[in-house]
Amino acid sequence: MPEINKISSLAIASVAKVNSLAKASIAKILNLAPPTPCTAHSCKSIEFDGSNDYIETGYEFLNQNKTFSVWAKRTSTGHNDYMLSDINSSNNGFLFGTFSTTGFKFMFGFEDGEGNEYWGHQANNIGFTDGTGWHHLVLCISYGEDAEGNPSVNSFQNATVSAYLDGSLVWGGGSEGSPWKTGAAPNNKVGSTTPLTLRIARGDSSNYFPGHLDDIAVWDDVLTDDEVTAIYNSGVPIDLTSNSGDYTSSSDLEFYLKMGDGDTYPTITDHGSKRENGTMTNMTSGDIVTDVPTGG
Repeated sequence: MPEINKISSLAIASVAKVNSLAKASIAKILNLAPPTPCTAHSCKSIEFDGSNDYIETGYEFLNQNKTFSVWAKRTSTGHNDYMLSDINSSNNGFLFGTFSTTGFKFMFGFEDGEGNEYWGHQANNIGFTDGTGWHHLVLCISYGEDAEGNPSVNSFQNATVSAYLDGSLVWGGGSEGSPWKTGAAPNNKVGSTTPLTLRIARGDSSNYFPGHLDDIAVWDDVLTDDEVTAIYNSGVPIDLTSNSGDYTSSSDLEFYLKMGDGDTYPTITDHGSKRENGTMTNMTSGDIVTDVPTGG
């Protein structure tokens, strides 16, 4: 039966060839170098669709001396974008964003819980638009102090504001009328006992932030110019829980989301003193991504 022997011989040879290829493939796979682990402080960010994605937090704050810091990468234009907003039981306010309808300006405001509002935006286009990569934005609010070193109990309109883009001052604040735009006279005092709650990437129903956000922080103090430069760090985020160089305010860090690093969807851990975590809303685990600021 020569034909059967020939078929058997070919089958054995084919099996041997397949086994040899399989072993070679396995060896190749085993010899592949493992992925290089990210050793930077920030390896993850969170991507928002600009439609209905946002993060709800439990962080509450009063209208006192504060600094807000955000790393942001904007991916589309067309409306005002609120990176941070303040809410209470009856109102959605806005706290910190860009005023895109007239050229990508810093915008800042508070609502007092009674429908009264103070807001302002700086005069010049800061260039924070889509296609320009990552930027670091910082907003410092100062109410001044009384003789005992406590925030002075003045109405919000007397606050001064300083805003920074990529470590440089781009808006030097002012009092009511310069640059403030006003609604009715607000009742929210610095010494108010009614707290506001921080929300990320959403203001009202139409002002969702489109793009990526990373390392969001709030201090119960006003950072100095040198500290702002230090935390910008030439475009590379640093760990804000420890002092570093000119940055000396880690003890005043109340709220700090690393935005994906060490987080498990949908909870975004607060590494500040308040320990009020955030919750990803209308989002998926795939919105935690590896697009982060890298400097340059």
